[in-house]
Amino acid sequence: MLPAELQRVDRSQLRAAVGDTTFQRGAQYARQGAVAEMSWRPAKNALYGTVAGSHGERYVTTVYFTGLGAAEPWWFDDAQCTCPVGADCKHAVALVLAAATRAAGDGPARRSAVAPKGWTSSLSALLGDQSVEDEPRSATPLAIELTLSAEISAGRSKRGPGGPSLSVRARLVKPGKTTWVNALSWSKLSSPYGHYQRDDYLATHVQILREMYAVYLSGQEDTAYGAYSHGDDKYLDLGAFASPRLWPLLDEAAAAGVRLVHGRKRLGDIERYGSAELCLDVTRHETSTALNVSPMLRMADPNEAVAPFAFIGDHGVVGIDRAEIQATDRHEDWHIRLARLSAPAPPELIQMAVANKSLRIPAAERPRFVSEFYPGLRRVARIVSSDESFEPPVIEPPTLVARADFGPAHTVEITWE
Repeated sequence: MLPAELQRVDRSQLRAAVGDTTFQRGAQYARQGAVAEMSWRPAKNALYGTVAGSHGERYVTTVYFTGLGAAEPWWFDDAQCTCPVGADCKHAVALVLAAATRAAGDGPARRSAVAPKGWTSSLSALLGDQSVEDEPRSATPLAIELTLSAEISAGRSKRGPGGPSLSVRARLVKPGKTTWVNALSWSKLSSPYGHYQRDDYLATHVQILREMYAVYLSGQEDTAYGAYSHGDDKYLDLGAFASPRLWPLLDEAAAAGVRLVHGRKRLGDIERYGSAELCLDVTRHETSTALNVSPMLRMADPNEAVAPFAFIGDHGVVGIDRAEIQATDRHEDWHIRLARLSAPAPPELIQMAVANKSLRIPAAERPRFVSEFYPGLRRVARIVSSDESFEPPVIEPPTLVARADFGPAHTVEITWE
């Protein structure tokens, strides 16, 4: 039996605790009779219940209250749920409102059965589509804004000596009247105190971006995973994503409608990432017969000339079209290109590429370069010659030979060489 005090639950405080959007969605669930069961545990001052989800799933929900006295309203304290949100969700709101209605004796808190869903909802559940109820029209979409900055990144990555002076920063934005405006910080996606802000945005966007932030945190060495004691992460250093898990998450984000945009709205959206390979280009020196060895970024499309601007871990690169670099030195006017590397790049090669550094091999040392260094370098990166002045030698792989020596009494000795 439910205590009569539940009818005096402070609804304004409940709305403030979970947010307007969650409260409205929970109230709608309560009106639809989504609460299937409820019971009261006096020892814990807790309300237990089972609430139907948008696709007919059943979630077990527990709500805790603070009772201030028999004549005072009860306050919502905390809620836990087996739904993906996990806490302070719409199912908890539905359970509280349904229990308050039953405790007040205003009528049954639920119908005898959850109203059957139409054929469109049933087929959407079969296809795995999200119900329209789960994404209210008032929810705001999120986007990821990438900017090139000369400032030290606000993220937790640490760059050693010789690293790039410019960084690529990522922040969460939402559509404004004429440009993109700041949304919630990355750390608010997972903070237990961030639900007040999260409820204003599309749940699918928040879920994917939360996973992306978790991947970012997993690559940081100076903080424990999941810690929130380092302040708000408004900007992330894109180069600090140590895990290649970033790329499938970008795919999921694009499929869910999370846009990847430039800092200046007139530049439009950032193109979907492509693929690239970081090679070593061996060319002839301009004024002598010496050789130059320098890193070269080869895009999947051979007609694209892209300069590496910064690297994403050892698995990706941020590039700029060389024609744009020649046209202007204002990096805020450059279009950003993202590419996933076909193979992990060694740190030393990355440093050479970012610093636009090349090595000069004197003509007299060319035979030594070919015999001593080329065999090892080709295992580090693909060796190419853009001016066709260097023809890589053919290195035959070693051959394993078995030798059989026949002896007396039908014996044989087998050796390898």
